[in-house]
Amino acid sequence: LLLTLLEKNAGVFSVPSKVWSGYCAARPSLLVVPSDNLAAKVTKRINAGVVVDSYNPNDIAKIILELKNDREKLNLMAQNARKYAEENFQIKEIANKFKKNGENWEKFTKSFQMMALKEILSVGQFL
Repeated sequence: LLLTLLEKNAGVFSVPSKVWSGYCAARPSLLVVPSDNLAAKVTKRINAGVVVDSYNPNDIAKIILELKNDREKLNLMAQNARKYAEENFQIKEIANKFKKNGENWEKFTKSFQMMALKEILSVGQFL
């Protein structure tokens, strides 16, 4: 069981990478994060763990003990986590997205450089 804690005010904007690493390692998650956090939403949607937005240590301990005694549930969540990772974290697809974004960025920067050069040249005509 992978335990992830985030402060309430950081939890909406922060997505801890260890959650995704845990999915790759087939680890069910116990997320103590705001329910509107991206990792919380994904974890709930795919049933890869339990999301708790109570920061009360007694509540967290109770959930840990419940999960400890439910191996079947833990195994199912672990399988769901791994399945999600296999379907969404394919290195070839990720590399292709980076490559495509890089090509788009290159086109953008060349276009921007040309616009800037034209602007500089047009200003130079008035000097």
